[in-house]
Amino acid sequence: MKKIILFIFFNVPYLIHCQEKPIDLKYKQETKLLLNYILKNYLETNTVIEKKASRVNIQDCPSTYESPILYNNEKEYVVKCINNPKILYWQKEYFPNLKIIENEKIDSVFNNANNGWNEFHKSYGHSLTSFSSPIFLRNYQIAIIKFSITSDSLAGYGFEAVFTKKDNDWVISACSWDD
Repeated sequence: MKKIILFIFFNVPYLIHCQEKPIDLKYKQETKLLLNYILKNYLETNTVIEKKASRVNIQDCPSTYESPILYNNEKEYVVKCINNPKILYWQKEYFPNLKIIENEKIDSVFNNANNGWNEFHKSYGHSLTSFSSPIFLRNYQIAIIKFSITSDSLAGYGFEAVFTKKDNDWVISACSWDD
């Protein structure tokens, strides 16, 4: 009995820490609004969403992170959120009208480097889009998100962007493009 109690005592913090972080309703709502804005303004309708959320990388895009829109304490919070994203894998509820594809299937299609995109187009759609988990600041008035769209070996773009809330909708405020 003593061993069981000790086991529980030492492992409960680990077990609790490893559980998926609960996502509150407000986060889900704002994420859906932000994604809807991006889909409506920047993406093609025949795109496929990569299931695994991409990661923001400050070293690749310092201009977004160094945006004058962000205060120093917010920059620290952004780093914490990058290292511990709320969304690791995208679910259908965020993209009800788009196909979400498992990363293993993507890897399998592109095993053949010469024919990968042809196979992708035949099997899944015109382009592949990946999103990072959004980071919200100032009571959901500012959002940072990274996304990229690729449709061929030499055709693609992406950016990390800072969005601000205006009249209950998201608008882009600052971004770093990656062609």
